[in-house]
Amino acid sequence: MRSKNFYPANTYKSVRSNWAVAVQVENHLPALKPDIVIEGKMLLDAKYYASPLKNGVLHSSHLYQLATYCRAYGLDGLLVYPESGTVFREFYDFDGRILGIQTVNLSGSRQALHQSLQQLRATICEATGQAESENRQDFNPS
Repeated sequence: MRSKNFYPANTYKSVRSNWAVAVQVENHLPALKPDIVIEGKMLLDAKYYASPLKNGVLHSSHLYQLATYCRAYGLDGLLVYPESGTVFREFYDFDGRILGIQTVNLSGSRQALHQSLQQLRATICEATGQAESENRQDFNPS
């Protein structure tokens, strides 16, 4: 057996990662594919759970998954959950990468949804270093 590096150059569709493990058949390695990759700057993974917390702490499996994506793609990442009564916006440094968790209000009025999506957009713009006015397409929820 020999060690292989399965990280294809310049692709953001999905990666086999740089697992750096000894394998016999490379097809056994799962592709790592986050829900959204933004211009090679940040990745997002959406979760549909009642809360980002489980027994008072963040879902560890979700953080492990996000950390794996971030390491494989070399990008910062954000977990996005539906808001369930509590607005959640936290960021952590993980081995030089930012892991974020943010909620989006899906159950309120159209204006509340619009405001929540604007906050998510602001987070993404801040994280990617893009000014909010760049490529802006306004949405009027009325």
